[in-house]
Formats: sequence, structure tokens, C-alpha cells
Amino acid sequence: MNSIATKMGCTTETLRKWLRQCERDQGLRAGLTSDEREQLKALEREVRELKRANEILRKASSRSAGNCRLPRQRITSTRHGKQTRNGCRHAYGEMKR
Repeated sequence: MNSIATKMGCTTETLRKWLRQCERDQGLRAGLTSDEREQLKALEREVRELKRANEILRKASSRSAGNCRLPRQRITSTRHGKQTRNGCRHAYGEMKR
């Protein structure tokens, strides 16, 4: 195996790994085939991306949740005997609800 590895320009361990993977692909050795290994990497990449997206959405929703509170209604002034809320009156003189 040493002489073959040197002729190919790689180390003995690299050649040994290639041989083992070839045996897995042919079903002669237990383990993941090359196709299964590629699928696993793609799925792991997708999981990382989805986790990252979920984190971004969770942070965005927590930030916007704090900004979405309705203001407390407070009576600020009276006009013609009618109280207005937050100092605003509807165009026709009635309170906007």
C-alpha cells in the first residue's frame, strides 16, 4: 500500500480512507455511503440555517412585542363638557374609539 500511495502522490492513510469509503459504498463495510454522507451534511446545514432564522425571528418578535403595547387611555382635557382621551377629538366632535 505504501508504494501505491507514493505513486499516487498521497499518504498511506489517505489511500486507506479512500479504500474504506469505497468498500462502504459497495456495501462491503458498515457505515454511511458517500451519498448518505452528502445528504447528512445537507440536512445539518439546513438545520443550522433554520435555527439561525428562528433565532432572528425570536429576537425580532421579542423586540416588537415590547413596542406594540397600547397606550393607556388618560383623560387630559375637557371641552364643552365632554372629556377627551389623550387630548384628541374626532373631526365631528365625538371621541374616536
